[in-house]
Amino acid sequence: MFSFQKIETQKLLAIHGWSGVTLGLLLYAIVLTGAIAVFADEIGEWSAGRNAEHHSAFEYRIAPIIRHLATKTDPKYYEEVALNTNATGDLIAFFHTHVKNENNTLEDYGVWFKVNPATGEVREQHEGTGDEVFAQDGESALSRFLVDMHVQLCLPDPWGLLLTGILGVAMMVAAVSGFIMHKHLFRDIFTLRKHRSPLLAKRDIHTVAGSWGLPFAFILALTGSFFSFAGSVGLSMMAMVAFGGDREKLIERLRGVPPAENDTPAQMTNMDALIADASTRTGIAPDFVGITHYGRADANLTTVHPSTDGSIQRWSFEYSLAEGTFLQEKPRIGKTPSLGSAVLDFVGPLHFGNFAGLLSKAVWFALGFSMCYVVLSGLNLWLTRRAENPSWRFLGRFAVVIGNGLPLAIVGSCFGYFLSLLYGQPARWTPIGFVSIAVLIVLGGSLVKDVQRLKWSLQLFTMFGLVILPLLRHLTGGPGWEQALQTGNVMIPALDVVLLMGGAFVLHTLHKQGALPQLIPFISQPALRGVK
Repeated sequence: MFSFQKIETQKLLAIHGWSGVTLGLLLYAIVLTGAIAVFADEIGEWSAGRNAEHHSAFEYRIAPIIRHLATKTDPKYYEEVALNTNATGDLIAFFHTHVKNENNTLEDYGVWFKVNPATGEVREQHEGTGDEVFAQDGESALSRFLVDMHVQLCLPDPWGLLLTGILGVAMMVAAVSGFIMHKHLFRDIFTLRKHRSPLLAKRDIHTVAGSWGLPFAFILALTGSFFSFAGSVGLSMMAMVAFGGDREKLIERLRGVPPAENDTPAQMTNMDALIADASTRTGIAPDFVGITHYGRADANLTTVHPSTDGSIQRWSFEYSLAEGTFLQEKPRIGKTPSLGSAVLDFVGPLHFGNFAGLLSKAVWFALGFSMCYVVLSGLNLWLTRRAENPSWRFLGRFAVVIGNGLPLAIVGSCFGYFLSLLYGQPARWTPIGFVSIAVLIVLGGSLVKDVQRLKWSLQLFTMFGLVILPLLRHLTGGPGWEQALQTGNVMIPALDVVLLMGGAFVLHTLHKQGALPQLIPFISQPALRGVK
């Protein structure tokens, strides 16, 4: 055993406390943004005011559009063409090749088009790397920002993925250790004792919520760690061990050995017929189409289809675009079905909760928010027991600022997005809206002395933001409920109602805690009470 002086022990406890609280709050941020990102596609439709009469650009004839775009593009970018639909139903086409960047790794570089699939009108055109050009899509800026927050906390590659992967492992350890520590797990699942002590009541609620969420937490942590580490660490390690560091050879092995190249110029067959054939095989239109070696005799077309409700598997088919023939049903990795490919088919749906449509997404959303409560309540219980120590009180304030401020900052990103629709550059102003509100939250957290009123104030402003967002969406050009329903877009009124219900829930919570009589006069005063 080590022997420390009292002051050294206090320093070690402070380091332990800061590291534990910081890790817990980062984990809270990952879980909260993940719960929101479950509905990223729906948020994209809601924020962009999408016309839902056609949910996919691939329901239109896109072959003439691609031929036209090819005439506007340098043939050196014909190596690959990535096609998908954005939040407003536009066709996104990215003609690109692969170049080595300053880090000596390959990245996509080419020409990006946004096209109205009904008319063929090119709405936007940009040239640059994949990250640069896809960031120009303003209609998807809000959903893309929320997903980026969850995936890598808006940090640059590969640091964001590494951090979220580490947090995923920490969450998995917490879930496993929590299961082991629960000597009376099945009793704790249903135990809510009536206590005179509010602290003991909070502990019971924390235990019940944590017990029910253990399997969910383990699934999220395992699948999330896989996604984070697979791209940032896993591929590099596998390439180093098995292929002498050659990532291209590794990816080639994972995708399957490509056919022999034939750069003879050739006419492309009707890709619309191939996409229609793939859609008939699955009963659903693809959400991604990839083309390799466009304009050559070895050109191939690959379709990727989302899983249908009640199914986990995503379908993918490969065709010869030069000959117009079906080649194969393509597994996730390799050329033939395998256990690894089957496992990969399960990882995505289990993490994103999209295997049963909106129903499974709603369940994942609810469980995600439950885990947020478990993380925050656990931190609060731990800090409450040490509230007499000034350093622990400061950590408690830190937890209040992050725990209650992050939802408000996310609302701020929504405000930044919608206000930018009036002036342009949503991709720029969405994160600025988040950062601006975050700075105000930190400033308020340092000025307001009463921690309880600080917590209530952040919750009250979040309530106002949630209630105002549907009106702001409409005032900045979004369709009203009647217009949205006429075009089949139920997501706009549905998410508006969810936001209003969220605001009502926060207001009810504040009223139940007796906060409003104390809080409203506090906010209305010209100077913050308790500030010297």
